[in-house]
Amino acid sequence: MAAGQAKSSPFASFDKSTKIIDTIILDSHPLGMVITPIPERPGADLINHNTTFVLGAPRSGTTWLAKILDSHPSVLYRHEPDTTIYRHALPIVSDPTLTQDEIGRLHELVRLQIAHRDIKTTCSLPIFRKQADTAASFYSRVAAAVSLKALSRVLPRTAQSRLALPTGLDRPKHEYHLVAKSVSSLGRADLLAGAFPDARFILIIRNALGQVASRLLGIRSGKMPSAAWNAEMLHTQAARRYGLDTVAMANMPIAARLAWEWAVMNEKALDDLRPLNRSRVIRYVDLADDTIGCSQRLLGFLGLPWVPQVEEFVRTSSRSTGPDGYYSVRKDAQIVKRKWAAYLTADEQAQILEVMRLTHVGLMYPELIDRYTRPMPAADTTDRQPS
Repeated sequence: MAAGQAKSSPFASFDKSTKIIDTIILDSHPLGMVITPIPERPGADLINHNTTFVLGAPRSGTTWLAKILDSHPSVLYRHEPDTTIYRHALPIVSDPTLTQDEIGRLHELVRLQIAHRDIKTTCSLPIFRKQADTAASFYSRVAAAVSLKALSRVLPRTAQSRLALPTGLDRPKHEYHLVAKSVSSLGRADLLAGAFPDARFILIIRNALGQVASRLLGIRSGKMPSAAWNAEMLHTQAARRYGLDTVAMANMPIAARLAWEWAVMNEKALDDLRPLNRSRVIRYVDLADDTIGCSQRLLGFLGLPWVPQVEEFVRTSSRSTGPDGYYSVRKDAQIVKRKWAAYLTADEQAQILEVMRLTHVGLMYPELIDRYTRPMPAADTTDRQPS
């Protein structure tokens, strides 16, 4: 950087926005949005000492885990708020040189994201009955969420952004525990932890074979974006630890590249969160094998009791015999955790297992590393359907 040149702020686009408001509706803007204020109400600050962030890589079981927590009557849930507003205003990977002022603006930005009531953030299905709900308020919220999601499918994208769950159906009238789930924040977990010193964090990690297989299916079926990777990940200590650079990443087969992304981003989050006594790390396979036990322990970590509504959802979501949709949270978890073997080729398995063998996060799966020299035979790839 040239002498005297000011450091570019990762919050440049946020700096141009209007003040923080209680609730927003999105329209057109250079970022794809504009903020339309709705009158503020008392108690506008959703984030309090009872806040938990659920973090994980895409296709790692984050939604299932988050909906288990959402099934508790005392939880207010926000689904991936950082993907619906100012998605380009936050750094993908945290910069250790951020000033206190920039960290303060991160704090404000995340609060704004949490307050947003767009369809994706507030209408994630299934909808659960909450502690203060009457039958009328609960079924009104269900009807509104289902109707808004159906309407969004037939409206152009610019019109979709104006749809929001009415405030009266969204905010609880009692003490609540806020749960916000993100698949975009592995690289900035330390910033979130610093900005919210009272918040709890849960990091869920799925083994690279299952996660990469599911991403490959999503990419090849058009359900997920392309496999383009973000060069910011190379600035992490984890990437330097393994000697990764742009040339190496560009020349890798897609399965290996996705596996390295899995390793680097999960290790960044592990490095950030493990020192904190307010964080927990869980493997997807352990949640699948002992869903009730893991769920009970995580609710205990949040300070919430085990209740029948949570137990009912845990049992039905982990042993579902219905259609196995790509984004469904109701699946047979025992089948899901093994589906990678029916989708990945032998070469893809070997590439991914090599990354797992070489990395710290990969060693969380010794049962798979032990089979490194003899990967499972690939099934007929004409019907490759992991979740």
